[in-house]
Amino acid sequence: DPKLGARIPADDPRYLSTYTSVDTLFNHRYLFVCHSSSVARTVFDLRDTRCWLTVPLDPSATSGARFSDAASPASLRLYSSRHNSPFADLRPRCWGLPVESETIEESIEHRLAGILQAHREAAGLSTRFDDHLSQLLQVALVNCELERATGVAGSSTFEDIMRRYCGAEEVLQAVPVQFNHLKVSQYWPMLSDRPTVRTLLAAPAASTAFALRARVVPYPEGVVAVWVLLAAVGRSA
Repeated sequence: DPKLGARIPADDPRYLSTYTSVDTLFNHRYLFVCHSSSVARTVFDLRDTRCWLTVPLDPSATSGARFSDAASPASLRLYSSRHNSPFADLRPRCWGLPVESETIEESIEHRLAGILQAHREAAGLSTRFDDHLSQLLQVALVNCELERATGVAGSSTFEDIMRRYCGAEEVLQAVPVQFNHLKVSQYWPMLSDRPTVRTLLAAPAASTAFALRARVVPYPEGVVAVWVLLAAVGRSA
């Protein structure tokens, strides 16, 4: 933090809540100012004038150096140069996860669903999952991450969808939990410790449908925001 003169680790909660954009990129010869307002919209191709502005430096500071094949903006690039359409550039470019985010999300959902089902079986209750509802929960998770990262509440789209999805006497209960790591074994203890989740675990099988959705959002320097949303639709008491 240049203002406080403090070094903030990437896994510090203040990192994601405070630092959400890239302002400058520089070395001992060149300085570039970033136009993008967020990390998600930043393209690390220094030749892309939509994203980067070259700042003229004092000749004495650069010792008369000029761009050449050996010392060009490409020497500062963190990623290979690719010219994509503007729509392709909207995808965040950051240090990748070991596997695709979608694969990790499916693994989290499969593991937690198995634990949920085993927990209810031990209590003599069957478990029915609603795949359609699980897909709809993705909208809620997008809103959750947007509000966490920017402080701006998302739209009411999810609420409108649920009003149409639920029947006249049905009630939706949902519990979102956010993690900053990929240690899946620690997810269920955090979930099951919530009073609402304990209530859902004891819900009657005949009138309750469960849904589970995970979302993994990668950020630079190996930081991740993982959301898990457990929901159930059942008849109101």
